[in-house]
Amino acid sequence: MTTTKEEEDIFEIVDYTTASDWERFIARIEEILSDWKLNGPETSNTEVDFTDGEWIERNEALEFGDRSYTISHFSLQVPESNSTVTTDNNPQMTTSVSIEKQAFVPPRAMADMMSRRNDFPSRSPYLSHWYGLREFLILSPKRNTDPIADESRANILLSSTAIAVSNVGCNVPIFIRVQHEWRNMFIGLCEGSGLRTHFNVCNLKNAPHQYRHLAGLLEIFKSKLGSHIPNDIVIMVAVRFTYVLRDFESTVSRQVLPRDETGMPILTNLPFGSIHDPVSGLHLSCTWPIFSEEVVTENDDCNDFDPLLSQQWAIGVTLLEELPVLLSDAVQEYLNLSTKRETIEQLLGKFQTADEIPNASMNMSDPIKRISDSRTQQYWTSISSSISNTTSRLRVNIFNPPLPPNVVEKTIEYLFNESATVERRRSIVNELPNDTERIRQLKSVPKDSFVYRVVVCFTAICSLPSINRLRSIAHLWFDIVQELRTCWETGKMIPGLESGSPNLSFSKFYQNLQMLNCCIEHRVRHENDSTTTTVDNPIEPDEDGDQFFECSSNISSSKSNLTELQPEGRLKPCGDLKLLNSNEILYVPVTQECPPATEDMLDEQTAILTSLGSGEDATLLRAKMQSRSLLSDMESFKAANPLGTIEDFVRWYSPRDWIETEEVDADGNIQKHYSLSPRMQLPDNLWVEVWQQARPIPVRRQKRLFDDGKEAEKILQKLSSLSPGEILEQLIPVLLHTVYDRIAKEIEEMEESNAIAFLETLNAKEVLIVKGREERKKKLQQDFIICLTSVEQYICRFKSFKEKLFSPDLNHKEKEEMIKVVTELHTRPEIPVKAAAHGRLGKRLASLFTKTKPTTNQANSDSTEVKNQFMTPAGKEYILRASIARPSNLRSRQSPQRIISSLQNFLTGSTRKRPAFINTDKENLPLTVDSEIPTKQSRVALGSALIDNNLFNSIPYSPPEDFIIKAVDPWSPIEPDQIHLTPAHDRRASNRSETRYKNGSFRQVLKWVRSLGQYGDGNNAFREPNSVAWLECGKLAVVDTNAHCIKVFDSETGHFEYSFGRGRTIGCQNLLYPYRIAVVPGGDDQLVVIQRHPRPQIHVFSAKGEFIRRFGQHLEKPRALTVDQSRRIIVIESQLQKLHIFSLEGKILSLFNLSEQLQFPTSICSNNHEIFISDNHLHSIKVFSYNGQLLREIKEANYITYPTNIKLNSLGQLITIDNHQGLNITVYDDYQQKKRLGAYTARICHSQILDVAIQPKQNILHLASKDYRVYTYQLPL
Repeated sequence: MTTTKEEEDIFEIVDYTTASDWERFIARIEEILSDWKLNGPETSNTEVDFTDGEWIERNEALEFGDRSYTISHFSLQVPESNSTVTTDNNPQMTTSVSIEKQAFVPPRAMADMMSRRNDFPSRSPYLSHWYGLREFLILSPKRNTDPIADESRANILLSSTAIAVSNVGCNVPIFIRVQHEWRNMFIGLCEGSGLRTHFNVCNLKNAPHQYRHLAGLLEIFKSKLGSHIPNDIVIMVAVRFTYVLRDFESTVSRQVLPRDETGMPILTNLPFGSIHDPVSGLHLSCTWPIFSEEVVTENDDCNDFDPLLSQQWAIGVTLLEELPVLLSDAVQEYLNLSTKRETIEQLLGKFQTADEIPNASMNMSDPIKRISDSRTQQYWTSISSSISNTTSRLRVNIFNPPLPPNVVEKTIEYLFNESATVERRRSIVNELPNDTERIRQLKSVPKDSFVYRVVVCFTAICSLPSINRLRSIAHLWFDIVQELRTCWETGKMIPGLESGSPNLSFSKFYQNLQMLNCCIEHRVRHENDSTTTTVDNPIEPDEDGDQFFECSSNISSSKSNLTELQPEGRLKPCGDLKLLNSNEILYVPVTQECPPATEDMLDEQTAILTSLGSGEDATLLRAKMQSRSLLSDMESFKAANPLGTIEDFVRWYSPRDWIETEEVDADGNIQKHYSLSPRMQLPDNLWVEVWQQARPIPVRRQKRLFDDGKEAEKILQKLSSLSPGEILEQLIPVLLHTVYDRIAKEIEEMEESNAIAFLETLNAKEVLIVKGREERKKKLQQDFIICLTSVEQYICRFKSFKEKLFSPDLNHKEKEEMIKVVTELHTRPEIPVKAAAHGRLGKRLASLFTKTKPTTNQANSDSTEVKNQFMTPAGKEYILRASIARPSNLRSRQSPQRIISSLQNFLTGSTRKRPAFINTDKENLPLTVDSEIPTKQSRVALGSALIDNNLFNSIPYSPPEDFIIKAVDPWSPIEPDQIHLTPAHDRRASNRSETRYKNGSFRQVLKWVRSLGQYGDGNNAFREPNSVAWLECGKLAVVDTNAHCIKVFDSETGHFEYSFGRGRTIGCQNLLYPYRIAVVPGGDDQLVVIQRHPRPQIHVFSAKGEFIRRFGQHLEKPRALTVDQSRRIIVIESQLQKLHIFSLEGKILSLFNLSEQLQFPTSICSNNHEIFISDNHLHSIKVFSYNGQLLREIKEANYITYPTNIKLNSLGQLITIDNHQGLNITVYDDYQQKKRLGAYTARICHSQILDVAIQPKQNILHLASKDYRVYTYQLPL
């Protein structure tokens, strides 16, 4: 009794003033709507065109209990000039009359749903495409792993949003995303003006036959409206049929690398275009915009929708995303190779020295000194012999030349073609001012010059596949230098260069070759002059062997001797001038030409003169160094005018320093006085000193100012010493020039005026690269590559459009219209076709979409006629509208009702897609989904198509035939951490073998035994399963990179055991982005884990996850690793192609650079004697010894395509895995892998396979896939 009394006295107070989670959730929605200024009625019914606007999205996060959500606002921003037509003034609106009769203004969403202006928008979100809305809200789970999968949760969210929009007065429709995101299932509502509109979506996997046409859809719509429909109600219909031309690719649009008749590459043209057709598909949409249900009929027996009679046509194309283009890829490779610094000797072989050549007659360690030595024999004989000996001693023995000899021979012939000589273009400024200015800005070279062609050849090499490109460039450059040396030896001019002295407005590389040509020209001219002089007036060389020599010391400059000297080297009289000390005529002497100089030579001279300092002695020394030409001219003047003085020389050489003055004497006569300028009268004047040193020596006996032999050898030595990377770097401005010219040529062939803007953009970016700061050049080059890629892709697509859509007999006006159409196809998903089927483009399209069908003549059964028939539509869309009063005709206000149905690929063989019925009405209609309907079409296909806003370009994805996918009830809960396995039916024999012909090979079809994991953060989920390894204790270790840990499971049951690496590792730092894992053989199951960027290194753990050691901090790009039976850790790096071999203790045993043998290594394994490395780009498996020597290459067409993983089983058999159009497995024997033991493929199309582990004795494979699962396969070996 006491206990009962105490219980009666206990009472509890409930505080109802505390806000619950639900109330806070509603308040948060109201706050967001108010911040977005959506808390007022939208009364504007102005119509807009969806194609003219831009969709803006903004998001906010909110919480409801322990779940996170995101609310998104989508709105169309349209320029005000395009918003001129209103609903009230538009006679085509079906609801305008009804709305005027009802004295109220409907929400803008209702007007949008009833407007026909944007029935089938080509570019808009899917909800806008379905309902014609210009503004809406979506409430969805923040994480894809937490879908709204039960009805009660969806109803709570819908009720909460209804309360929130009602409280703030928001008229914008709001939707709740239900089920998984890929299903695109929504429920929603819109409130305003006393009406509530409900939005519902229903996806069916298999469309009932009676609902595949308009008649059946009208029945559905009327049944949804209710049984009491007025007889005078008119249902307005809009229909759109879409026809897809999938075989739209053309071999003409594909570009291939140029090759000659023997199949060898041609290096004389820049590559351009793509090896793939950039336009792979074309779809045509025929629209019947508005009509009542009585006007047309479509049922099983009759179809009034003839596409040729449709007045609205629109076309769209399927473009190949990430289109690879040849020129951009070649330029990118060129820029990458320009940073390399391997020398020609390192790439091709070592030079042979003089000691290695028997009977060497002279030491050629310094050929320049040997050539310029004053004690050589006759000048030309010494040069020829010296250079010939030098050339023979600098030959390189090229082992395994990268380029075939005939390719190099043809390329050299192209470069040194004598017809390519470039005349010095004085008039180019007047003829091509823009080109001249561009060349000067880039400091490039003339078009089609020798250097221009060299860059074209180098760029063509950069586009060649499956070769060592840097080594090939070194090979070609070595042969070019050898040919240049031959030109110098034989006196043959280098073709493709401007004549004359070096042009400083061109590149330094070009100037050096011009200087070499000047040397050749001087040599030939002096050799001819020497021959003539020897015949007419033989001159004995002096004891030093120089044909031009200084005057001997016994020559006196006294006056008596000068009068006895005979004048020599006179060119012509110098006007009326006479010598001051005599009445003889002053003659202009024959002088030596001014030595030509390149920009490098001038810079070198400037540096030397600057280094002398700023004192008086330094100034005098600089003046003397610069007086060689002055001394030569004074000696020539004295030889031509023996009685001349320094005043006479100044009168001829520098008239401005000879001053004439006039004075009036006492008698009034004008007296003229002459004198030297003040600077000439300064003490210690350099000119006076030089004049005193000068002897009367004619030019033919003077020492040369320009030593062509020495300068030529300096240039040849410089060109020989450059590394290929340095050559490419110096020629980058010329590369930009060649790229510009090639793009300009392609744009000229396009005949499209708007494409000229591409050239201006490219030129601006090229100038930035040349004139930009060194630290920004890499970024500027990358921006240029991006721009060049987009331009090249645009041109490729334009040419593909032109080849497929242009008729050969177009006139000028029609061609301009077609060019405009093609231009719009690049930027818009769909464009209208003018005049539909009756226009020029429409007729061309009708011929493409028409197929021939043979028919039998009833009068004569033996005769057969051919009838053209439009192909079957790949998709149908229907929009049905009505404005009725619901639920009561008498009391209810008329409100808009709308349903849209989208049927896709309903007649394409056995593949069946779900039609989508999307309806909006005033009452809350439940979602309905078919159940227990077997199908061979995955639900993913529809969802992907709708997300991409393209209903007809998705590729059907077929699940395994051994499984039946059942429809999931839309409100059935799905636990995210569960692993769902659907077993095969017992009626299918498990041992039945099926074979498919795939990619040119026959493969046995396999099905996976079990799968493990999904996306998420749980123990049974992964964020990025990059690698997997099987432990001998029966466990499976999976590397979860983005979770920074290793998860260990039971390999038989899939039960989670433990994890380590992130916060659970004893004695070391946490793992950061673990990438690959391997097991140490020997029974203790030690695990070797390698990390990727930003901190690549190797960690060793015990099987329980206990840290042992870490090493390998010098690694840069680790790609794969393995551990052999001797417990050696073998790592291969991508991009660098370096092979590292470590001991288990971390000691570096070997390091090899395999850049010449590999391009893109993907996986590695070892049998303890040989190392196997798969190369994805070379389509092969390379086998190396432990000394880094390439032993053999395993290649087989159609079976080893793009290998990603390789493994060895316990018998030593090689198992290769690739992802080329699905999972492919090929097994080879254990003896040099020459025999194929089996080829297999998966029944399902897996995502990318990231890594593979093998149970070697059982031949069981565990595959880590990019869809966050680990699949297990049993190989039938």
